[in-house]
Amino acid sequence: MCDWLIQNIIFRSDFYILPRSWFKKAAHFLQKFRTFKNYINSNIIFNGPINYGITNSNHTTILILEADNIVLSFGDKKILSGIYLKAETGKVTGILGRNGCGKTSLLRIIFGDLNSKYKNIRINTKYQKRDLYKTNLISYLPQHQILPKNIKLSKAFNLFSVDWSSFVEQFESFRIYKNFKTDKLSSGELRVVETYLILNSGKPIIFLDEPFSFIAPLYIEKFKRIIEQKKKQAAIVITDHFYRDILDISDSVYFLKNGYSKLIKSKEDLEREGYANIS
Repeated sequence: MCDWLIQNIIFRSDFYILPRSWFKKAAHFLQKFRTFKNYINSNIIFNGPINYGITNSNHTTILILEADNIVLSFGDKKILSGIYLKAETGKVTGILGRNGCGKTSLLRIIFGDLNSKYKNIRINTKYQKRDLYKTNLISYLPQHQILPKNIKLSKAFNLFSVDWSSFVEQFESFRIYKNFKTDKLSSGELRVVETYLILNSGKPIIFLDEPFSFIAPLYIEKFKRIIEQKKKQAAIVITDHFYRDILDISDSVYFLKNGYSKLIKSKEDLEREGYANIS
């Protein structure tokens, strides 16, 4: 329905009395609404088992996500062209790179809400024809806010089927916010809430796009411990500018530069790429 409205508002507004600019604004709103709907639908916890992976000797279901042959350009500027990324259950995969190198675009392409010229997304070697956000396998924390401004935290936790009491056991200072609406929280506090909800969504694939932005170092350390626990049941992909934290929690790290991805094997590799002076 949303797609139909967008197409008709953009391309058939000449038939209406109202100014064309009004319809373009309405179409832009509907496009944002569809994007928001995709994030919410993909992040709600699934009910019941999903047969998606391979069971190992410990009776743990393993999911291996691979992405390659991704080509993305904006006008004449090529953003991504030589990409390979692999993430799997039990491991944290980090992505590093300078602003504008395509980290967020890569996550969005794999997630399915950004179109690219080419892409090849596979789960356990099987090519995925459907966008991942439609498969009930993935939960994604984007850089922007995903919770509505007028929703109470208690309702948000119910929506995600996440236990509030477990949350405040780890983040005691948030106890007073149970009946607060999200617009009463600071950007850092909201980031803590949303990151926790995504990590506890129960999905076998978790994408975290700059989860440590705007939050206190104490909370970063808490989340690093949570991520270490959650990776036992999920393939986690994380990107952030706090490269030391990414190196600390990641089992493998990819560095994006000039449209290509390179597997980083040591801190010295980042220095050679001119990304950071770690010594």
